[in-house]
Amino acid sequence: MKTAATSYLFKSKNTDNFQLLEDQIRKTINSVGISEILIRQNISLTLVKKYAQKTDYIQLSITLLVFAFLLINVFLGISGVFSYNLSKRKAEVGLRVTMGASPADILQQFLLESIVLTTLGILPGLLIAIQMLIMQYLDAYYGTLSILGAALFLYLLMLSCAFYPSLKAARLNPSDALHEE
Repeated sequence: MKTAATSYLFKSKNTDNFQLLEDQIRKTINSVGISEILIRQNISLTLVKKYAQKTDYIQLSITLLVFAFLLINVFLGISGVFSYNLSKRKAEVGLRVTMGASPADILQQFLLESIVLTTLGILPGLLIAIQMLIMQYLDAYYGTLSILGAALFLYLLMLSCAFYPSLKAARLNPSDALHEE
């Protein structure tokens, strides 16, 4: 601790306990009674590592919580859009079932449609990512791995969002679908 006129050095055996160390520092500063004090800290490396690990775990858990929240919102939004679009196509499903299509054929059709739509959505991002690889903004190995991982994640997300509405459409009774039209 340094003031304009003198310097003080505090030593403590309580470097593992932040609260006890802080209490001792406050008591010492109050006993000196100086309002403008510059404090230089000498904390052990193990204490800094413990604090840094706690901070990392907190940041990681907050990040995972936000990611899970956003993923659930995206999942519910896309599933809602698929459900709405498939409910508008009830007549088409009823006509296909009447013509002899099995529920597996209808399920396959809607899942393939979601794969095609996902591919059309991924292509512009893929072109930009490949351009970044060419210009060496990304490492060749990890960049390629991350691009493939992101594409796989998007395909799995879209298929999981489209599966339940497609299954619901595949189980649709053709007489009910054609009756509503």
